Amino acid sequence: MSSTEREFSPDLTVTPDRPLYDESVRITANGLEPGEEATVRARMPLPDGVWESSAVFEVRADGTLDLAEQEPVRGDYEGADPMGLFWSMSHVETEQRATREDDVDATVVSVTVEMYGGTVAQTNVERTISTDDVERTRLDHGELVGEFYRPGDDGPYPTVVLVGGSEGGLAPWMPARLLATRGYAVLTLAYFGVEDLPDALDSIPLEYFETAMDWVADNDLTREESVGVMGWSRGGELALLLGSRLPEITTVVAYAPSSVVYQGIPEGFESAGSAWTSGGEPLDYVPYDFSMRFILSLFGRWIRGKPLGLRPTYESGYESASEETIADAAIPVEETGGPVLLVTGDDDQMWNAAAHADRVVERLDARGYDHEYDHLTYEGAGHGIGVPYHPTTEKDVSDTFLPRLPLDLGGTPEATAAADADSWERVLDVLNRGLRRDD
Repeated sequence: MSSTEREFSPDLTVTPDRPLYDESVRITANGLEPGEEATVRARMPLPDGVWESSAVFEVRADGTLDLAEQEPVRGDYEGADPMGLFWSMSHVETEQRATREDDVDATVVSVTVEMYGGTVAQTNVERTISTDDVERTRLDHGELVGEFYRPGDDGPYPTVVLVGGSEGGLAPWMPARLLATRGYAVLTLAYFGVEDLPDALDSIPLEYFETAMDWVADNDLTREESVGVMGWSRGGELALLLGSRLPEITTVVAYAPSSVVYQGIPEGFESAGSAWTSGGEPLDYVPYDFSMRFILSLFGRWIRGKPLGLRPTYESGYESASEETIADAAIPVEETGGPVLLVTGDDDQMWNAAAHADRVVERLDARGYDHEYDHLTYEGAGHGIGVPYHPTTEKDVSDTFLPRLPLDLGGTPEATAAADADSWERVLDVLNRGLRRDD
């Protein structure tokens, strides 16, 4: 029997109907036929294409569905999870819908209930990435490349500097918008791989970031005494490094960081020195190790089209380095002037960030660090922990190392999604305590 032959009018509700992108929602329906199967589908456009997910549920005896309480019979995720439909989405249209210049402040998700071969209920939920009054501008500075996000009310605001990793270019725009909506001025700062900056992560002068701190101090919209830095991967290494060297920085959040300065990443197959310099001199660093075994694995994976994990190169380099080399390259995190939060996944295949974060904690313990610090590590999560309730089905791979050779970031979609949700709340809490002490 078709849905048109049945006289019933189900109600489908998403609460709240206009949440922030990083807030959980609750999907419920009523007026359905008890004991029947219903497919709930979600479809979401983002700048990189359209994402979609679905799951099948058995309607409860009272004719209702509640995705926060019910496990799917089958579908794109398992277990009762109010946000399962969101993180389990996959690309269904992958064409670029917008560029970095057109990042969006909201996306409208279509949620439907399907029974008897047709749609019986439909609603939309607008996931707000930033409020309308958040303003984004390009930095008007001869030396710096970045974007500045300001909240809508009057400043000055506590400030967060975001730095990306080995992908180069500007740091992610979505956390920038979400933080600006919560009242932070946000500077997304590029340091290589774009415009007139260095082409590769090799010999990046730390004076560049001192210039950025000068820009923050001279800006009427920012509080120079309340500056945090947040970085991912090599940006996590950089965040810890900057926190230890720049007194303006009072809070550090480092996703998948290193405890030491590592060798830089050259352009092409050239040789790189230290990733960072100060006063024109390279910082001491631990080299990675492209062993013959790794090179053979690389070509084997390239031939088979399998993702490549770089973790062995960093682990081998660290294990082969002398105690003196490691000591000289260690980041003096105890020189930081405020809270330090480390976020890692134990299945990180880029490098062993969890072990490095443990070393950071051990160093802070040994030196009696008198500010709060914590290491959040998540079982089964990979290298790509970040904004919550964002699709994680493609977070286990990244851009190509060689043509047709994507990088293996590790982690399962389920575990990385759980890490996203739990860690983001802790990040917001640490930023609030570290940067709003006097509010």
